[in-house]
Amino acid sequence: MPRKVKETVYKRANGQCENCESTHNLEYEHKIPFAMGGTNDILNIDLLCSLCNQRKAIKDYGLKKMDQYLNLKHLSGKESFIPMRWP
Repeated sequence: MPRKVKETVYKRANGQCENCESTHNLEYEHKIPFAMGGTNDILNIDLLCSLCNQRKAIKDYGLKKMDQYLNLKHLSGKESFIPMRWP
Protein backbone atom coordinates (compact mmCIF):
# COMPACT_ATOMS: atom_id res chain seq x y z
CA MET A 1 0.00 0.00 0.00
CA PRO A 2 1.50 3.37 -0.98
CA ARG A 3 2.76 5.56 1.85
CA LYS A 4 0.63 8.51 0.64
CA VAL A 5 -2.53 6.39 0.95
CA LYS A 6 -1.58 5.38 4.50
CA GLU A 7 -0.89 9.00 5.49
CA THR A 8 -4.20 10.22 4.04
CA VAL A 9 -6.22 7.44 5.70
CA TYR A 10 -4.47 8.01 9.05
CA LYS A 11 -5.30 11.73 8.93
CA ARG A 12 -8.90 11.04 7.89
CA ALA A 13 -9.30 8.66 10.84
CA ASN A 14 -7.66 11.11 13.28
CA GLY A 15 -5.21 8.37 14.24
CA GLN A 16 -7.86 6.08 15.70
CA CYS A 17 -9.85 2.99 14.77
CA GLU A 18 -12.66 4.01 12.45
CA ASN A 19 -14.94 1.47 14.14
CA CYS A 20 -14.30 1.73 17.91
CA GLU A 21 -12.01 4.80 18.16
CA SER A 22 -9.15 2.87 19.80
CA THR A 23 -5.67 4.29 19.24
CA HIS A 24 -3.84 0.99 19.87
CA ASN A 25 -2.59 -1.66 17.43
CA LEU A 26 -3.90 0.13 14.34
CA GLU A 27 -3.90 -1.60 10.96
CA TYR A 28 -4.85 -0.58 7.45
CA GLU A 29 -7.74 -2.65 6.14
CA HIS A 30 -9.40 -3.00 2.75
CA LYS A 31 -13.19 -2.47 2.82
CA ILE A 32 -13.40 -4.73 -0.22
CA PRO A 33 -10.65 -7.23 0.55
CA PHE A 34 -7.67 -7.17 -1.79
CA ALA A 35 -8.12 -10.92 -2.33
CA MET A 36 -11.67 -10.21 -3.53
CA GLY A 37 -10.67 -7.56 -6.06
CA GLY A 38 -10.38 -4.52 -3.77
CA THR A 39 -7.87 -1.80 -4.56
CA ASN A 40 -5.48 0.40 -2.60
CA ASP A 41 -7.65 3.43 -3.35
CA ILE A 42 -8.11 5.74 -0.34
CA LEU A 43 -11.87 5.15 -0.44
CA ASN A 44 -11.31 1.40 -0.05
CA ILE A 45 -9.00 1.61 2.97
CA ASP A 46 -10.00 1.95 6.63
CA LEU A 47 -7.84 2.30 9.72
CA LEU A 48 -8.90 -0.33 12.26
CA CYS A 49 -7.52 -1.66 15.52
CA SER A 50 -6.35 -5.27 15.28
CA LEU A 51 -9.44 -6.63 17.06
CA CYS A 52 -11.89 -4.81 14.76
CA ASN A 53 -9.81 -5.91 11.77
CA GLN A 54 -10.00 -9.54 12.95
CA ARG A 55 -13.76 -9.27 13.39
CA LYS A 56 -14.12 -7.89 9.87
CA ALA A 57 -11.92 -10.66 8.43
CA ILE A 58 -14.09 -13.27 10.14
CA LYS A 59 -17.19 -11.57 8.72
CA ASP A 60 -15.69 -11.41 5.21
CA TYR A 61 -14.08 -14.86 5.05
CA GLY A 62 -15.80 -16.88 7.79
CA LEU A 63 -14.41 -18.23 11.05
CA LYS A 64 -13.44 -21.57 9.54
CA LYS A 65 -11.18 -19.89 6.97
CA MET A 66 -9.72 -17.34 9.42
CA ASP A 67 -9.09 -19.85 12.21
CA GLN A 68 -5.88 -20.89 10.45
CA TYR A 69 -4.60 -17.28 10.62
CA LEU A 70 -5.93 -16.13 13.98
CA ASN A 71 -4.79 -17.52 17.31
CA LEU A 72 -8.11 -17.95 19.08
CA LYS A 73 -6.72 -19.82 22.07
CA HIS A 74 -5.41 -18.33 25.27
CA LEU A 75 -2.29 -19.67 26.94
CA SER A 76 -4.65 -21.64 29.19
CA GLY A 77 -5.72 -23.63 26.12
CA LYS A 78 -9.29 -22.34 26.30
CA GLU A 79 -10.76 -20.84 23.16
CA SER A 80 -11.56 -17.16 23.27
CA PHE A 81 -14.77 -15.72 21.92
CA ILE A 82 -14.67 -12.86 19.44
CA PRO A 83 -18.13 -11.26 19.30
CA MET A 84 -19.43 -11.09 15.75
CA ARG A 85 -20.79 -7.55 15.99
CA TRP A 86 -20.07 -5.32 13.08
CA PRO A 87 -22.13 -2.34 11.98
